[in-house]
Amino acid sequence: MRSVSARTRFADALGLRTPLMCAVMDGVSGGALAAAAARAGALGSIACAGMTDPERIKREVQIFRVESPAGSPLCLGFLEDKCLQHGNGDFAPILDAIGEHEPQFVQLYAPASDSLIAQIRRAFPRPMVLAQIGSVADAKRVIGAGVHGVIAVGREAGGHGLPSKDANGTLPLARRVVQLAAESGRRPAPLVLAAGGIVDGAGVASALALGCDGAVLGTRLWATHQALGSQARKQQLPLAECDDVIKTEVYDAINNKIAEAEGEPLWRAPWNNNGCLKNETIEKYHGKEAELAEFLAGLSVEECKAEKARGYTLSGEGVGSISSLRDAEEVLVEINEELVAQIKRSYALLS
Repeated sequence: MRSVSARTRFADALGLRTPLMCAVMDGVSGGALAAAAARAGALGSIACAGMTDPERIKREVQIFRVESPAGSPLCLGFLEDKCLQHGNGDFAPILDAIGEHEPQFVQLYAPASDSLIAQIRRAFPRPMVLAQIGSVADAKRVIGAGVHGVIAVGREAGGHGLPSKDANGTLPLARRVVQLAAESGRRPAPLVLAAGGIVDGAGVASALALGCDGAVLGTRLWATHQALGSQARKQQLPLAECDDVIKTEVYDAINNKIAEAEGEPLWRAPWNNNGCLKNETIEKYHGKEAELAEFLAGLSVEECKAEKARGYTLSGEGVGSISSLRDAEEVLVEINEELVAQIKRSYALLS
């Protein structure tokens, strides 16, 4: 028997059974995780990052095609600024990957420029273009540029994002983007998905109550068996609380020193802030730009690598509600069931 779910424009667009999307997480979102999401009726994503390894992307897409139900939609996510740094300053690596793998959704971030949005829409009429944003100003810009959907990422999210001083909370940002989409005059209005701090059905229900068409899950799916990345770092997530998470520039300052020495793309401002679990180095240098620069100047590249390996676990603020590492498909099915139950409870409040 087919499970009950919430019907939204996002779910209906490609026949999804639940209005959930796996976040595009560099080093985490591969073919196995995307396929697990697809089996649960959600939208699976593969992180293409800066397109520094097209063969790896090809392997991950192949894993998805083999392990997901036939015809399952797929989202490929790109970090525009990193692609430009790695390539020849143009969008060829992104356009080539879209042409080769033919995803149903393309997610753009950092910055999801008007130029890239226009080139993708001209070259590929089929895939829907989603832009990930963290501010109202960027939401207005990408809606005007013609994206099919906006992912409103609040400061509660893990991973890379705007510094806290420039970011918005998930709820007010998502609600404002819903209003902007409705006021855009476009028909149909752009889809709006909420992201940041959402780890269960109640969180998804709150996004739908704001008028969103769905929700994007990051940290909750990072804490699954199918997610790529360090098992040791994953195991830290069920032990953490919301209070343990901070948005900081320390992690990417270390990352960038290593990347610069090895000729790899950098995480440049304003996206060089990470939601991650606190550690001793973060506690000591967060918000202290001069002291952090002095600390890094005293480290060799090898010492930076050792510091990075010592423990920087990316995480959003919803981590306190994660109790264990689990199978991703089971997690998504359970979240959908929680969503339905939460909607029913909300309906029961009506007199």
